[in-house]
Amino acid sequence: MPYRLAIGYLNQDGILKTDNLKRTTVALNVNHDFLQKSLKVDLNLKGTYTESHFANQGAIGTAVNFDPTQPIRSGNLISEVIMNGLIQAPIIQYSCPS
Repeated sequence: MPYRLAIGYLNQDGILKTDNLKRTTVALNVNHDFLQKSLKVDLNLKGTYTESHFANQGAIGTAVNFDPTQPIRSGNLISEVIMNGLIQAPIIQYSCPS
């Protein structure tokens, strides 16, 4: 009775530190002839177990769009956060004593 058993394992890390994919696969093929080779039976069984953890993919797009040449502070002594070309609400206000 001819048969074939195949087992596979994959452990793959992604670009980001917490990206990970683990997969285990099993395949079993069995061939058998009955009634003086008048009846042929093929049995194929396949199974997969997958465990995956995908990190925040938006972090890559944010890193690509971030402009590190923009200043953190504006010229009026108010510390402002500049992200994606927009000036957001001030975090710290400082004024020079007169």
